[in-house]
Amino acid sequence: MIRTAPDDLPDELRTVVDYRKSGLSLNHVVGCPLDCGYCVRHLFDNFDMKRPHRILETKDAVDALINHWAFQRDVTPIQIFNRATDPFLPNVKDELFKTLEMLDGLELTNTVLVITRWRVERADIERLEALHHLRLTILVTWSGIDDKQLEPVDSAIAIKSLEALHTFASRTKSVLYWRPLIVGVNDHSSLMLHAALTDYAAIYERIYGAKERIEILAPFMLDGFLNGDVAFKRARKQLHQTQKED
Repeated sequence: MIRTAPDDLPDELRTVVDYRKSGLSLNHVVGCPLDCGYCVRHLFDNFDMKRPHRILETKDAVDALINHWAFQRDVTPIQIFNRATDPFLPNVKDELFKTLEMLDGLELTNTVLVITRWRVERADIERLEALHHLRLTILVTWSGIDDKQLEPVDSAIAIKSLEALHTFASRTKSVLYWRPLIVGVNDHSSLMLHAALTDYAAIYERIYGAKERIEILAPFMLDGFLNGDVAFKRARKQLHQTQKED
């Protein structure tokens, strides 16, 4: 059960529909216990609200969205609960599902983005897959940050959520959303390379239906890269000719 938001909630958070990241953002539930050090809730003076609270009932929130002056049916990108909570927290995800189902019931085909760093499980995916009209993408946040003051959420949660979406979702799209990217913390090349190799292995499995370890795939990747580098092949030929002459 989600509590009603208190009267002293900051005015910025009481505006449940606002422009955000090239679309309209719907946020009628606020409050989160995850304590991510980089959370935007610091900007709204709301970081200490650890339990989710409801600002509007779902129907009223959906009405506010579709009647917003900037909303265009089947065109405007929509984001849900991407400002002051995580949409897949217990109780919050029930509000998420009701909101999605209400929008889908209006036969809207708008793109919908849902960003989470929490658990997306098979039962959740089955409910998302029951939608017929909305074009839904789940962006699963992963940062690779080991500092628990910045990133208290175990990265293994994101990995399991992505695996579940890959296994059980068909209509629902999923994206590995690498954020935040902090200079000097998680922007080093080895971490980026590991993320790229992990994605390569996942794409390989999706295309060929076979799961292979990164260390098995890496030599073939390097071979393909070198064979596709025309300048390298030319220089290598010249090198070998020079070695023979010497």
